[in-house]
Amino acid sequence: VSTQSTGRKELAISLLDFEPRSSEQVPALMRMNQNAKAMEKAIASGDMDLVHTVLVAMEPKERDSGKIREFNNTLKDNPQAKALYTKWCAQTDVQKLHTHYETHDNYRDSALLYVQELDHNTLPEAKLKLLEDIDKLFRKGTISKDNLESQLTLEQVALIKRQEGLNSKVSGITGMNLNETVDLLIQRALFAEAEGLRKEFKLSDRKFWWLKVRALTKARNWSELEKFAKSKKSPIGYKPFVDACLENNNKAEAVKYVEKLPREQQVDSYMDLDMPEKAGEIARLSRGSEELFDRILSQIGPQNTVLRDRINAIRNNS
Repeated sequence: VSTQSTGRKELAISLLDFEPRSSEQVPALMRMNQNAKAMEKAIASGDMDLVHTVLVAMEPKERDSGKIREFNNTLKDNPQAKALYTKWCAQTDVQKLHTHYETHDNYRDSALLYVQELDHNTLPEAKLKLLEDIDKLFRKGTISKDNLESQLTLEQVALIKRQEGLNSKVSGITGMNLNETVDLLIQRALFAEAEGLRKEFKLSDRKFWWLKVRALTKARNWSELEKFAKSKKSPIGYKPFVDACLENNNKAEAVKYVEKLPREQQVDSYMDLDMPEKAGEIARLSRGSEELFDRILSQIGPQNTVLRDRINAIRNNS
């Protein structure tokens, strides 16, 4: 590289192509301000530590538009370097990554980066500020009038504000997602508040019924569950009622809803309730009864001969 000192820089650069050791070649290119070529050689070497060294050296230390343009173009032309730089910034200086994204008008990725920070902010005020910033970035980063990401962000803002209003009735509710919020309100028997959220956030009937059935059984509010089941025809059927009661160890309540099921589901549910003879009676009245009886007997097993004989007697009377 001694030719560089005599001012013959191009010859020095050409000679470096014959240097087999990337660990020597790349730093020499960097000393001659041949950063783009140094990056090319570092990537070709497969040595990510060397790529990282070039990135750190190339990264603009001040707002010099020429240097920023060179750096960004290098990243654009080298996906591996871009991925490494992104990972490095995410681990060491997230704000640099925001700057990088926004320099490229990549507002969506910048917004998604803020989304990752939401979990680390427990204070409602901090979350609201972050969400407002996220919304602005999503709006900047789309040309579509139907900006779903922005809409979802605004819904999260609205939810946090509603949770803040509910804190006097239910402590610790702020920061939960919508499903968790509705679930907790129902468990605390705040049915009007849960219904208000259902309407405001346009929860479907099916979704709301699933949430309410599970919340009521977790709260062991059996009377309210029965009242809810009778309020109108269930959009999710009655198997979720049976399953939720069983999950909460109340077979007596589960039985109430089995009769509302189609016969094939009744057979399965009575088996879950350890009522095989009742399952047999339903199977006897059903189409495809042979298959249902086979299913019952397979669950009983060959050892329980007394019970198998009783099921077979029911079967033979069909």
